[in-house]
Amino acid sequence: MAETQLSDVRAKQADLERMAVVLDELVRACGAGDASGCPLLEALSD
Repeated sequence: MAETQLSDVRAKQADLERMAVVLDELVRACGAGDASGCPLLEALSD
């Protein structure tokens, strides 16, 4: 049981790490916060 939970936690951790990498790239693409050309802000405004 504990091994299964540990495996689940590690899988979630890996998912979160991949999400963090993508979000970091999007934040950098947004530069100084200018909404034009910022995929993060454009996605949120849809």
